[in-house]
Amino acid sequence: MLAQNKDLTDSLLKELQKSKNDIEKVKIYNELSWNYINFDFDLSIKYAQEALDLAQKINNNEGIALAYTHIAYAN
Repeated sequence: MLAQNKDLTDSLLKELQKSKNDIEKVKIYNELSWNYINFDFDLSIKYAQEALDLAQKINNNEGIALAYTHIAYAN
């Protein structure tokens, strides 16, 4: 299972580097957060906070709500 998470994480990080669209970046940060939520709470919160900060900057309410959900769940 951890190998699958690592592969997914690597894939998401590559997507994040290529992405020029802020809404897409919010989605990727939230996916990264969810990917870590069951075994690395600190990293999950870090990525959720990145999603939250960017989502607030661009007024993306769906991204904001999901980031807050991930932060709450990880805590």
